[in-house]
Amino acid sequence: MALTELHFIHKSASWEKYFKSKHILCREILGENFVCTYIEENFKIDRSLYIALHCNSDFDCKYVSAILAFYFRYTNNEFDTLFSKMRVAEFKRLPIKLLHLKDQRPFIQKADIILGKNKELNQLSQQFTHLLQTKFSALNINNKLQS
Repeated sequence: MALTELHFIHKSASWEKYFKSKHILCREILGENFVCTYIEENFKIDRSLYIALHCNSDFDCKYVSAILAFYFRYTNNEFDTLFSKMRVAEFKRLPIKLLHLKDQRPFIQKADIILGKNKELNQLSQQFTHLLQTKFSALNINNKLQS
């Protein structure tokens, strides 16, 4: 099975099923980094994101997100140019092999580790920001410092 059998939605899709399931979000404009994440929350997105959604149980979203991150980081892409964009055609050409779910586990486990560490980092950052604000009430923390 090729990745072309996966559904990719771009821009302002109105189909409810694409917003009420586990899926992968990818930024359209790449910049210096490829930004892609697995989410389970139900919400709508703006025009700057792609939604990649598997249409059956053959692919685990975390498996696909791990391969997406690797592929776009190590292939010829427009990462070095200003406002480079990812194209839907690039998704459709991805060489994602259909593996048995047990063979996808190593990729899924790595994605779980990355997601967990990112969550920990965000929590620590919020705690640190809160600590700074309580210790130094006059301190005005801007978005750059919070990041």
